[in-house]
Order: sequence, then structure tokens, then C-alpha cells
Amino acid sequence: MKREPYNYTSLFTEPMKTRYFGNWLRLPFLIALTDMITMGVTFLFLLAFFRKGIAGLGEVWSAIPFGIYMGIPYLSMLAINKIRPEGKKIHFYLYDSLVFLLQWKFPKKRVSQGKVVNNQLVTHKNRFY
Repeated sequence: MKREPYNYTSLFTEPMKTRYFGNWLRLPFLIALTDMITMGVTFLFLLAFFRKGIAGLGEVWSAIPFGIYMGIPYLSMLAINKIRPEGKKIHFYLYDSLVFLLQWKFPKKRVSQGKVVNNQLVTHKNRFY
């Protein structure tokens, strides 16, 4: 019988999940931690900045605030899970882009022969004929 090694990389891409919230709440299903954080941050953003506008819409029809407060966080969570620029998850992509901008782009660093040099030290330009 030929023995084949098992590939464990799929286990490392699985998101962290929880069903317990301290000793006071236990859910019958698992919730991904990134989904829960995304929905919570979006919900708090809506409460902080759009509370009066959503309450004004609630005077027209009483079910609108519930739909907005539950629907927009859920849709934002779905969008964040679906968008994958350059094959990365969106939060890793945004972090890597921010690090690149702060370390290389804004200070306008230059690399010459594998070493970081100042702009004043570069006195010649390479010309290819």
C-alpha cells in the first residue's frame, strides 16, 4: 500500500470560529470571528453617524431601521468576504498597501544595488542606447 502525505494547508486558511460568548450565551451554530467583527464595526458606524437619518426613515415605515441596521452590516460582511484583490483577503491587502505607502512611497526612498540611498546621492541617470 502506497502512503501519501496529507496536505494541511486548507486547515490554515479556515477562519477562526466561535459559538460561546462568555458564560452567558451559547449559540447552536458557529460564527466566523472576522464576520462578527465586520458586522459589529459596521453596526457601530451606522449608529454613530447615521442614527438620526435612519430614525427619520423609521417614521415613514417602522420596519426600515431594522432592515438597515441588520441588512447593511450583513451585506458589508458578504462584500468583504467576496472581494480578494491580488488573491489576498481584503484586510491583509489594505494592511500591506498601507505599510508600502508609509515605508516606501511617502518617504520617496530609492533602492540602488540592493541598498536604500538618498535622492541627493543619485547623481547620474542610466541611459540605455
